[in-house]
Amino acid sequence: MNGFNIVQEGIIGSKEALTKLAKSTSAKLLLVSDTHGYKQDLQSVICRYGNEVDALLFSGDGIDDVLYSISIALYDPELKKALPPVIAVVAGNCDSLSYLLNLEPKNTTHGWRKNPESKVVFPEMLVVKVCGQNIFLTHGHVFSVNITDTKILEEARDKNCNIIIHGHTHCQTDKTVDTQKIINPGSLVNPRNSSFAGFGMLELKGTGGIKIEFIPYFRK
Repeated sequence: MNGFNIVQEGIIGSKEALTKLAKSTSAKLLLVSDTHGYKQDLQSVICRYGNEVDALLFSGDGIDDVLYSISIALYDPELKKALPPVIAVVAGNCDSLSYLLNLEPKNTTHGWRKNPESKVVFPEMLVVKVCGQNIFLTHGHVFSVNITDTKILEEARDKNCNIIIHGHTHCQTDKTVDTQKIINPGSLVNPRNSSFAGFGMLELKGTGGIKIEFIPYFRK
């Protein structure tokens, strides 16, 4: 990522990068969710895989961790280079809906000075267009995904989305209901049930090709 801008609520990057993502014939997306304060672990994943993907889609419960990586990247050229050109983030039940964020490095030419911070709002649901397809990104708690898929499927259908990415359950999910694909990358560090700690890598093609891989994450 060359610059840090709030393109719209929940999306950090640039209008050019977002337009390119929407019109691309193929794209690779890093899917992360439920980091719950493990900032260094998210940063480690970004450093390792950020250069390989076209966007990071974060499905909630750990917005602070995402913003931490962005703040560190202001002073760390290697991390800044590793950040994907588009970062889409939604709020989970453990997140706030707004944060204060400084997207410019602190100017210390004339001594210690704190640059003005901007209020950044993160929605509980977001539609991201990738390769001509609409992706419904949400945490899932407002749709009771730990009980049923019905509500989230209906909401995504109303928004003309055939791909749904959510978190909340801390369990990897990859299933298709009629024509709608539901994906949950699980939790980066706190898996539940038979799932493992990890994240997802989603590959899309404009012709409708979808490939999801769940990658285990081992803490150092």
